[in-house]
This record gives sequence, structure tokens and C-alpha cells, in this order.
Amino acid sequence: MVTLVLSGWTLKYVRSGTVIRLTLFGAAIFYFLLFYLREGAITYLIPLALFNGFTGGNYRAAFNLNQYIYTSKDKRIKYFGTAIALINVLQAIGPLIGGAIITYTGSLGYSLLFLLVSLILGISAILIGRLPQHEAIAFKFRDLFAHRRSIAWKYVLSLNAVSGLFDVALGTVTGVLIYLIVKKEVILGATQTGAFLLGALGSMIAIQVLHKSSRYYWIGV
Repeated sequence: MVTLVLSGWTLKYVRSGTVIRLTLFGAAIFYFLLFYLREGAITYLIPLALFNGFTGGNYRAAFNLNQYIYTSKDKRIKYFGTAIALINVLQAIGPLIGGAIITYTGSLGYSLLFLLVSLILGISAILIGRLPQHEAIAFKFRDLFAHRRSIAWKYVLSLNAVSGLFDVALGTVTGVLIYLIVKKEVILGATQTGAFLLGALGSMIAIQVLHKSSRYYWIGV
């Protein structure tokens, strides 16, 4: 959260494409450290968590900024619906593969998985194209408190607060509870795969429904 707020200042002086590339490298380093440290990572839990939060917050801000700038208003429903569907499909494949790697490679399972993720992120940072240049954003910290927000904008802020609790807090808790119930990583991967495939289907349906009327967003709420 802190990094997301500070990113408003950072993106005034650093190209968003550069921020995305650097944070992908940062994420690759994070997972390589988990691979290298293995069980010893628990000793460095706090600095690792701070590093992960720092890279994640900067990446998310730059990524969201580019999505907004480079999509026209009349095509955003199709773009976000298709993009989220694709993300869900990839997230559906990931847990199943990850669960299988952990289950069938014994004690090296988690280490191999972290190394694989690190390599994918590192390659992504190298291959990512140069994002188009855009004007520096107009950002002032005092606007966080002095800006008069419309009712619609307050709804958006409330949505972000609730989705943040869902994505991070509840997502972490439910993930742990599901693991305690199913007890095997490969089964956990299968349940996650099913959930994300349903998410992909829902995203494709949302494109058609929201084109008919934007008021159907209440289905998601």
C-alpha cells in the first residue's frame, strides 16, 4: 500500500516501462532468493516481505497506468474481459503444474518451483517491449487529502478497499484453509485450476453482458 502511494511520485520521473522492467527483475530476484535460501528463508521473513511488497506495489501502479492510457474508453470492456480471462486460464494451469511439481519431486519440489518462477520472471523482464512514451502524470501528495471526490469516485475507492481485503487477506486465509482440508499440493492445484477456469468463463460472459448495459456490473458485486 505504501509503495502504491509513493508510486504516484515515482512515475512522475521514471518511465512506467522502466518501472515494470525493474520490478519484474526484482520479483525474479525475490523468487531466486526463496530457491536459494529454502527453509532458511524464514529467518529473513521480514526483509523478504518488504522487498516483495516494494516490487509488487511499484509494478501494479505502472501496469495499471499503462492499461488505462493505452485502452480507449469504448474498448476497455472487451480488453479487460479478454485480459482477465487469459490471466485466469494461465492461473488455472499454474497451480496444477505447481502442485504436481511439488508432489512428485519430493523435498526439492518447492525449490524447483521457485526457481522456475524466477526464470520466467527474469525472461519476461528481458523480453518486454519498450512501452510507448507518455506524459508525466500530474500527482501531488496533498491531493490525497484535499481533492474533492465525486460519489462515483468514492464508490470506486470503496471497491478497491474491499477487493484489497479479498485479494490479499481473505485470499491468503482461504488458501491456507483449503490446503489444510485437501492436504496435498496437487489436489490444491486442481481446486485452484477449477476456480480460475470458472473465472475465465465469467470474464468472457461479462464482455457480452456489460456491452448491453454497464449496470450489470452489480452481478460481480
